[in-house]
Amino acid sequence: MRVEPIDLDKLDPANAKICEAISGSRGGIVDGPFRVWLRANPELAARMDDVSSVLRESGKLDRRLIEVAILCVARFWDARYQWAAHAPIALEAGLTQDVIDSIANSTRPASAPDDELIFYDLSISLLELRQIPDALYQRAIDRIGFGGMVELITTIGQYSLAAIVTNGFDITLLSGGPVLPERP
Repeated sequence: MRVEPIDLDKLDPANAKICEAISGSRGGIVDGPFRVWLRANPELAARMDDVSSVLRESGKLDRRLIEVAILCVARFWDARYQWAAHAPIALEAGLTQDVIDSIANSTRPASAPDDELIFYDLSISLLELRQIPDALYQRAIDRIGFGGMVELITTIGQYSLAAIVTNGFDITLLSGGPVLPERP
């Protein structure tokens, strides 16, 4: 383990306050990239939590669809932490196990409804091709509007950043969770 879990009892009062705010927005847990950011730069951790909170609390997109994008990011980056944390959330948000398994196995989920396929196709296109073809962009705009596109693309970017940090520091979910399979 490259970065030990945060010991709340060893934080100075200012950092403890930041840690408390972060854990409050995350079900009492401070882990993943926040474990790294809090150790190196608590202000960075606080700002990253602000971005996450805005997307989570003010976002207009269906949580089920956001989880499609997050799982695509986790699969693309082979991010074990994000996968273990978000596969159960995705199931709870309404994704079927078949769709989750398809993403885990790097295959387009054929049984998914059209809205999930739009999010899958856009996420994979942006991650793998580094761009979105015009026809796909228009399909997404027609479905979720410009504000939805900003939210979706920002989510893909934010979770890519988190995946890079957790991978770089070899962070895994402390409490276990579903295991991301090796790529086929």
